[in-house]
Amino acid sequence: MFKSTFFILATIFCLVILADGTKYRDCQNVKSEVNDAITSLEISGCEKPPCKLRRGTTTFLHETFIPNRNINQLKTSVKAILLNLPVPFIGVDNVDASKDIYTTDGQKAEWPLIAGREYHYNNSFAVEKFYPTVAPIVHWALVEGNDVVTCFLVNARIV
Repeated sequence: MFKSTFFILATIFCLVILADGTKYRDCQNVKSEVNDAITSLEISGCEKPPCKLRRGTTTFLHETFIPNRNINQLKTSVKAILLNLPVPFIGVDNVDASKDIYTTDGQKAEWPLIAGREYHYNNSFAVEKFYPTVAPIVHWALVEGNDVVTCFLVNARIV
């Protein structure tokens, strides 16, 4: 009960702080329904790109999405694109995302996820102190095997 209440309050707080949402771009080379799956995206401290990711802090991400098919499991695919080279985002790439998926009422999602229903993906990640001060394009996707379920691109600056 406490976890559900905490999640709901944390989500409301994030939504109030980030009411306008984060501006992002669709991913290229994916099916159009993948780009249409995301209905809103908020990244803490980022109303407009480039998102400033401060080293030594934690960044919060809230994505609302509607899958176009039933989903059995989700993993992250998170890359920092530098000079057109995708570099895995340490600690966030290839991580089980299933534990971070919630229903619209704040409860942990039951699996499989059902096509056409709205879900919330909440994540937080450390911006490590050893990250270089660069300006990557962040490519963030939720994948099931080799199939992309959601995907977005956002310009960032690690400071």
